[in-house]
Amino acid sequence: MIEGIDALQRLTGKPLGIKPEHVVGLAQFFVSLDDDVSDPEAVNALATALNLLAASSVHKPVSLTVVSETLSLGSKDQLRVSVSDIFGAALGKPKVTIVRARSRTEESSIANQAMNADGETDFVYEFLASKPEQGIYIVEFRVTPGAESAVRYVRIISVANVADVSLAVSDSKTADDPSADVRKFSLETGKKLSEVVKASANSHIHLFFRLKNAAARNVAAQQVAVRLVNQKTKEEEVFDGTQTTKGYRVHIDVAAAASELNHASGLYKAELLVGDADISNSLQWHFADLQIAFPPHNATDEDEAALKPKKEIHHQFRPPASRGSDPLSRLFTLLVLSPWAVLVVGLLVLGANLRRFPFSGLEPINALAFLASIAAIFFLLYVYWLRLNMFQALYYLAILAAPAVFFGSRALRHLHNTSAKQKKE
Repeated sequence: MIEGIDALQRLTGKPLGIKPEHVVGLAQFFVSLDDDVSDPEAVNALATALNLLAASSVHKPVSLTVVSETLSLGSKDQLRVSVSDIFGAALGKPKVTIVRARSRTEESSIANQAMNADGETDFVYEFLASKPEQGIYIVEFRVTPGAESAVRYVRIISVANVADVSLAVSDSKTADDPSADVRKFSLETGKKLSEVVKASANSHIHLFFRLKNAAARNVAAQQVAVRLVNQKTKEEEVFDGTQTTKGYRVHIDVAAAASELNHASGLYKAELLVGDADISNSLQWHFADLQIAFPPHNATDEDEAALKPKKEIHHQFRPPASRGSDPLSRLFTLLVLSPWAVLVVGLLVLGANLRRFPFSGLEPINALAFLASIAAIFFLLYVYWLRLNMFQALYYLAILAAPAVFFGSRALRHLHNTSAKQKKE
C-alpha cells in the first residue's frame, strides 16, 4: 500500500491528501513492529515501507531518543538526545529546542531553550543548571526544520544526606512534653553514638532528622524506618517513620512493641533505613545501640500453645462408599447373567438351525468370520466386566466392529439373496 501511494504521488506530481502527521504515524507503527517481525518476506516488506517513508516527499519522519534518561543532582550529567532519521542516519544540521520541561507537580520550569550540537546526531543541554527538584520531568522537544515535536520523560535523582539528627528517650509520647523525663543525645551523621542508650519498658524513643539533597534542599523519601536488631537472637523489627513539617520523626513505643520484640531484654542495634526511587544512595545507618529492659514475662497459654509442635497433618482420601449386602450382590450378578442363561437354554431346547448355512464359494468364510467377530465382541464385554475400563473397551470395540460390519453385510446379503430365490421358485 505504501509503495503504491508513493508511486502514484510521484507519477501524478500532486499531493494525495497525505499530511505529515500521517507519515509520522505510519513510521511509528512500522517501527513498533520491529520486534514482532521474523518472516523474511515480512522483514523485506517492513524495510521497504520504512525506506519509502524515510524518502517521503511529504515529510521525512524524525527519530528523537533521550540518551541519558536519568540525571543526578550534584554531578556533571547533561541531558543528551540523539536526533536522526528512522534508520539512525544524520539529518544534516537540525536545531533542537526544549519547548518546556515540567515535573508532575510543578508548572514549566524550563522553556524555549536551545540544545547544543555535540556531533552529527547528539544534542546536549545543561538541565541541572537550573537546580530542579527531584522527580520525573515531562520534556517537550521540537526539531526544526519540520517543526517535529516529541514528548519524553527525564528522571532527576540525587544523593540524600541525613541532617539535623536528634535522639530522645522519654516517658511520654511527645518528646517536647515539659513535664516528662527526657534524655537527649546528640548524633553526628554517619557515625554511631559512643554511649549505649538505655530504655525501659515504659520508655518512648524519638528520632528526628531531615533529608537533604545535593542542593541542600529538603527531600521526601518513599521509605523511612528504624530497624531494631537483637544482638543476641538476631531477631529484628522495623518501625516506620512519618513526615512532619520539620522533617521526619520515628517514634518507638517500647511497651507497645514488647510483643513484637518477644519481651526480650538486651542490646539492640538501631539502624536508620532510607530508600526512594529518586535517591541514588540508599541509606542504612547504624546510629546507636539501645539497652532495652523488659520486666519478667510469663508466657500465657496462647504463647505456650504457639511454641508447641502442631499436630501432624494426615492427608486422607474420601473413604470408599459402602457396598451392598452379599445376598443383594449375588442377586444382581444372577440378573446380569440371566440373558446368557436364556440363550443357552434356548439353544438346548430349540436346537441350532444350520439349514441355511452356506457351504459353497466364499460364503462360508464370510459367515464364520461374522460369527467369530460377534463371539469376540461378547468376549470383549466379558473382559470389560473383569478388568478393562470404558475407554479401553471402546478402543477394542472399534477394532472388532470393522470386521463384524464387513463380514456381516456379506453374510446377510447372501441370506437375503437365498430367500429371494426360494420365493421365486
